[in-house]
Amino acid sequence: MAKGRVIHIFQERRELELALKDLSQIRNALERETKARELAARGEALVPIILRHLDTTDPLLRGAMGLVAMYMPRDVIAPPLREVVANPQRSDQERMAALMLLERFLDEPVEESLYAELRNPNAVLEQSLREVLDHQEQLPDIVLDYVNQLQEEPVDVALTVLEIMARHLDDRSLPLLTLLAQDIRYAVAEEACHLLSQTRLPQARAILETLAATLPPPARSAAERGARKMRMRGVPLPAPAPVSWRALTTAPDMHGTHAIWLLREEGDDRTLVGMLVNMEVGIQFAFVLENVSPDLVPPLPEGHGILPIVMEEGASTEDNMAWFLEIPIGHARRWLRRLTAQNYDNDYQLPVMYRQHAPRFWQETATHGEVPAPDLP
Repeated sequence: MAKGRVIHIFQERRELELALKDLSQIRNALERETKARELAARGEALVPIILRHLDTTDPLLRGAMGLVAMYMPRDVIAPPLREVVANPQRSDQERMAALMLLERFLDEPVEESLYAELRNPNAVLEQSLREVLDHQEQLPDIVLDYVNQLQEEPVDVALTVLEIMARHLDDRSLPLLTLLAQDIRYAVAEEACHLLSQTRLPQARAILETLAATLPPPARSAAERGARKMRMRGVPLPAPAPVSWRALTTAPDMHGTHAIWLLREEGDDRTLVGMLVNMEVGIQFAFVLENVSPDLVPPLPEGHGILPIVMEEGASTEDNMAWFLEIPIGHARRWLRRLTAQNYDNDYQLPVMYRQHAPRFWQETATHGEVPAPDLP
C-alpha cells in the first residue's frame, strides 16, 4: 500500500509539473487564466511543485507559478513562501522568487528587512535583468512588466539596475533605457539618458532629441545633455519612416476624463495607442493594439468630423458604440505635452505603454508642430 501511494504521489507531481510548464508557454491571456485556475484548484498538491522551481531562471515559468499562486487559497500558498523567504539555507534566487510571488501576485506585505538578509541581492538583480534582455524579443511585454516592478521599488534599486546595465550596453538595452528615461524620478531618468548617450546608436540619439523637446523641466535637461553629447560625437539620426498618424478623442465626462487614440499606419501595418486622460491629472492609463484591422478606425466620412467606432465585436450596437472626433495631429501633440507636464507635476508615473510608443509618435509627427484646439461640434 505504501509503495503504491508513493508511486501515485510521484505521478501526480510529475503531471502537475508538466502542466505548469505547459502553462508557461501559453500566450493567449484568456486560455492562460483558465488553465491557471484549473491548476490552482489542485490546492496543496501544487505547493511542493512551486517551491521546487523557485530557483528557475526562466521568467515564463516563474510568471506561470505566480499566476497559479494568485488563484490558490492564501492560507495554503502564502505561509510556505514566507518560510522560504525567512530561511537563510535557501539560495538568494529562491528567496527573491518567493518575495516576488508574495508581493506581485499575492499582494502580501513583505518586510524591507528581509531584502537586507539576502547574501548578494545585486547578483539577483543582475540575473533578473539578464533574463529580461534575453527574453524581450520573444516576450516584448516582459520589459513593461519589469519597469512596472521597478517603479514599486526604492530609487536605489532602479539605480543599481542601471549601474549593472552600464557594464552590458548594446542594442538590446534600448527598450528598457527608453522607458526608464521617462521615469518621473529624476535620478533614474538622468542615468538612463546618460546610458542612452553611451550606446552611440542613431535610434538612441533620436529618442534623446525627442525627450529633450517634449519632456517638462527638469526632466528634459538630462535628455538635452545626452543628445548634445551624441551630436558632438557625430552620431547620425535614423532615416525617417514613411508613416502616417491619426488622432481621435472622445468627449470628456463630467470629471474631465476622456479617451485619446493615436493610430499609426505604415503600409498595411496599423498600431493603435489608446489612452485615458484627464487634464488635471495627466495620462492615467494606456494600451496598445498591434495589427489593427482597417475596419476598426475607418477613414473619416466626407463632410463629417465625428466617427462612430464599434468597441467590441458581437455586442449590441446600442451599448457598444463610442463616438470619436478626429483632431489634427498638431493639436494632439499640444494636448499630450500638457498632459505629460501634469503627470510630472503630480508625481504620477506615465503609463509604460505610453512611454514605449511616445518617442516614435513625437519623432514621426515633428513636422506637424502644435496647433490650437479645433472647434468642437
